[in-house]
Amino acid sequence: MLQTGVRVEFDSAFRWKAGEPNQPFAWQEALLPDFPNQITVGMDAFRNTYWHAYGSAPGLTYLLTTFRDELSHRGLANCWNRLLINNPTALCTCCQPL
Repeated sequence: MLQTGVRVEFDSAFRWKAGEPNQPFAWQEALLPDFPNQITVGMDAFRNTYWHAYGSAPGLTYLLTTFRDELSHRGLANCWNRLLINNPTALCTCCQPL
């Protein structure tokens, strides 16, 4: 599917239990080298059931902390800006980049 040029968003990386294979991270490890400009990540950050302020987890900082640390652990630290800034910007832009 990515070979057609579509962009995809991975979600739910925080929902995997410790000790279990984390499928969203495994997909990113496999796909980011070949499709670095087509992948972005997200989470249901607006659900108050995930906010620390309501006693829940992982919290709004998950993508800035735990997720970023996990990318580093998997050798993908250089992809963070692309996944969370550059690719979402391109996805939401209605014109070709210069």
